[in-house]
Amino acid sequence: MSPPEVFFPPPKVQSAFVTLKLRENPPPPKVLNKLNQIVRAAFSQRRKVAFKLMKGTAGPKLAEAYESLGLDPKARAEHITIEQYIQLAEFLLA
Repeated sequence: MSPPEVFFPPPKVQSAFVTLKLRENPPPPKVLNKLNQIVRAAFSQRRKVAFKLMKGTAGPKLAEAYESLGLDPKARAEHITIEQYIQLAEFLLA
């Protein structure tokens, strides 16, 4: 990353490049749809407990899914990994 001073005029913001890699084995579309729903709900209100935010979207199996996957019901959305979200979506669809 180059510092702003190397440009003329120097920008007033910091910038960076982000590289995204596609998964080799992405989840099926049905799982991706559910994943999108629960992630949107989990991140809908900053600093709130993800479990409470996902209750309406995830359905009655959410508590069972959390217990089965060993997730903390008091965890915030940013503390749940991508893999855990995928597992949660798969469990909710089963």
